Amino acid sequence: MRTYIVLLSFTEEGVRQVGKSVKRHTAFKKLAEENGIIIKETFWLNGPYDVLHVIETETEKAAMVHSLSLASTGNVRTQTFRAFSADEITEILESTFNVFDLIRPVK
Repeated sequence: MRTYIVLLSFTEEGVRQVGKSVKRHTAFKKLAEENGIIIKETFWLNGPYDVLHVIETETEKAAMVHSLSLASTGNVRTQTFRAFSADEITEILESTFNVFDLIRPVK
């Protein structure tokens, strides 16, 4: 499973209906899970973003479906970021190379 962080900002319409936010989230979470998207955590935030989702999906496409489905409600705008666990980033770092090795003269 791939992990994503999704930051949500309420639109003007979303702010007008903020009292329904938890109820909408509960319904959306169920629908997301029926479509292979697991919403692991949801936090309502105090700051430049209003809500944060931590989701898991099998595919990048499913993460995009999540964000577009949310945005299509007209209540939020989304920003989605791929998140890597310590094990995943360790594997990635083990695969990195030094770019300068490409431009150094071969001895």
